Amino acid sequence: MRSRLLVVAALVAAVALAAGIGPASASVAAKPNACKALKASEVARVTGFPAKKLVEQQQGPPGAGICGYALEDASSPVRNVSVLVQRGDSQESKIGYRTAKGVFKDQIEPVSGLGRNAFYAGGGINTAYVLKGDTLLTVQYVALGETDQAGIKDDVVAMTKIALPRV
Repeated sequence: MRSRLLVVAALVAAVALAAGIGPASASVAAKPNACKALKASEVARVTGFPAKKLVEQQQGPPGAGICGYALEDASSPVRNVSVLVQRGDSQESKIGYRTAKGVFKDQIEPVSGLGRNAFYAGGGINTAYVLKGDTLLTVQYVALGETDQAGIKDDVVAMTKIALPRV
């Protein structure tokens, strides 16, 4: 199970890095504060677990802000939520979106209420991807040992709906 988490983390990192590929002369916009898009109190309200900010603005692709929350759950060795907001060059956001769609094509599920440029990658990846203009938003919920995949999807969609108007 831990190796699956590492594979998921590596795939998310690959998508984030691919999204950062762009012309060398492109200007880099200030990184957005992804923690303002989805707050710890909102993560706790949706998931039902106390949330503590774990990571904010770690390195990532140009123009991307990342925020992570650790959820307190004695029954799960790992339960966390991460948010990525990438703004700037629309080409970078589109590359990240298309790369994720190609990489996770077998895990993609339909999702409603997030716009036509949105999809959910299930199968343990548990991530919503939304392309809104020049901005890419992803919300991921990792919960090792969780068997209620429909509930996880519902939580990811609910958190994405909260974050979407703020990006």
